[in-house]
Amino acid sequence: MSVAQDPLAAGRSGRPSRCAAATAVLAACIAFAATATATAGAQRIVSLNLCADSLLLELVEPARIASLTFLSGDATLSPFAARVRRLAAGGLALNHGRVEEILPLGPDLVLVGSEAAGGATALLQKLGYPVLTVASVRRLADFRARFLHLAGVLGEAQRARALLARMDRRLAATVPARAPRPTALALGPNGYTLGADSLLDELLARAGFENLAPALGWRRSGFIDLETVVAAAPDLLVWIERAPAQPSLAHAWMRHPALSALARAGGGAAAERAVVVSQTLWLCGGTYAADAVEQLGAARAGLDR
Repeated sequence: MSVAQDPLAAGRSGRPSRCAAATAVLAACIAFAATATATAGAQRIVSLNLCADSLLLELVEPARIASLTFLSGDATLSPFAARVRRLAAGGLALNHGRVEEILPLGPDLVLVGSEAAGGATALLQKLGYPVLTVASVRRLADFRARFLHLAGVLGEAQRARALLARMDRRLAATVPARAPRPTALALGPNGYTLGADSLLDELLARAGFENLAPALGWRRSGFIDLETVVAAAPDLLVWIERAPAQPSLAHAWMRHPALSALARAGGGAAAERAVVVSQTLWLCGGTYAADAVEQLGAARAGLDR
């Protein structure tokens, strides 16, 4: 029965009394404080999301992590893949998001993604496990807010501030060298590209480039045809993933002779007109995004010469 339905809590109008409302607010505050205290001391944290994996690996000691997703061991998806594989060899559980994998671990905090299917999350909440949703990000400001929030929840605010300060120093050291900005186009298998509504778009801008995808009609992400790329003639091709462990026809698109010729246009070496920036550096958002900006900055410096 809700407060509004309780005849002892309602006034003559049938609405909750001020006393009852104040009591409800106080109870909510106590519950929030109790949850914050519990999660700050969480020692068996489980992540069901790739991006939450990377946040945990930056913020807490491995001893506090009970399980990460199996995706974090994939070198094409996570910058921490080698580290995760070492931890897994030492006993860290890697999960596939199934509740039956999580329950035996007895987690005191479960991190989930905002875009994940709700079945496992709903069941874990129903069973009384603390669940925290980690939102996706498309800008460094969003990442910063998410990083600091989670750090506060986990009692690692000081570590987070130090990591962000180091990232900021590295970003500040990469200053665009000339105007107008040269154009760049990110390309992945089958012509996958990213527009303005992406973290990579901001990283390109910080390195002094104009992302060409929005001008070609891609606000978010999508697939661009070869003819459009050649006609647009970007100053720099940014390969998302150039040499996969398991080659495919989709990756063969990236080795088309027309793209190779475009990378060498102007008489320079191919390395000067194309750069590989792994999606691991911008897929989720992390302080390691500075690595991507530095790589792009070096490529821009090559164009400036």
